[in-house]
Amino acid sequence: MRRTLVILAALFLAVVPAPVLGQSPAPAGPTSFQIAPGVVAELLASTGKDPAAVRFRFAPGSAVDLPGNQGVSVAGIESGGLVVTTTVDLAVTDASGSARTAPAGTADTMEQGDYFLIPPQAPGHVENHGTSEATMVVAFLPVQGPAPEASASPHG
Repeated sequence: MRRTLVILAALFLAVVPAPVLGQSPAPAGPTSFQIAPGVVAELLASTGKDPAAVRFRFAPGSAVDLPGNQGVSVAGIESGGLVVTTTVDLAVTDASGSARTAPAGTADTMEQGDYFLIPPQAPGHVENHGTSEATMVVAFLPVQGPAPEASASPHG
C-alpha cells in the first residue's frame, strides 16, 4: 500500500504547477506552502525543475481548486476522506482493490486508501467535508509533447 501511494503521489502533481507551490524547495527536509485557507502543500520530493511528490493537508471544511497541468498525476488518499470533482472521468481504485469510475463533473467521495489517475490538463476541486484533517499524496509524471486540452472548470 505504501509503495502504491508513493507511485500515486508522483503522478498527481500534474495538477499542481510549481508556481502554485511557490519557490524551489530547500535541499533538505520537507517544505510546506499554504495554497488556500486550511490547505497546505508539503513538498516531499522534487526532480529539481518541477515538484515530483506533494502531500496536501486539508483542515476540516477547507477546499482548493487545482489547475490542470501538462503531466499525468496519481493521487492517493492517505488519511480521512476528500470530495473530488474534475472535468474528466477518473479511474479510481479503492482500498479493497475494486475499480470504479468517478464521472466528470460529479463530486465523488474518496476515502483513505483510494487512489486515482488524473490525465493532463484536467483541473479539479478538492474539499474536506469531514471533522478531522484529511491528507492526499500526489505524484507527478511529466509527459513528452503537447498534452490534450480539457475544459477549464470542474464546476460546470
